[in-house]
Amino acid sequence: MEKFEAHKVMEVLHTKPITTFCAPPTLYKSLLQVPDENLFKMKSLRFSIGGGEPVNPEVKKKWREKTGKYMH
Repeated sequence: MEKFEAHKVMEVLHTKPITTFCAPPTLYKSLLQVPDENLFKMKSLRFSIGGGEPVNPEVKKKWREKTGKYMH
């Protein structure tokens, strides 16, 4: 991927057997802006991890609401 595209990342998380996803909070904020709610249904994802800087509690809350997964 030449440049970050949130929709493409969400498609991969939705369709591939990825069990652990680690990203900085800024990336999570971008992913939460993807309008296709179906992409937030990630069957394989077990762990979402924020790193590199503190994660805003609101980002954690929205991620949990949209994916059903806790962010660690």
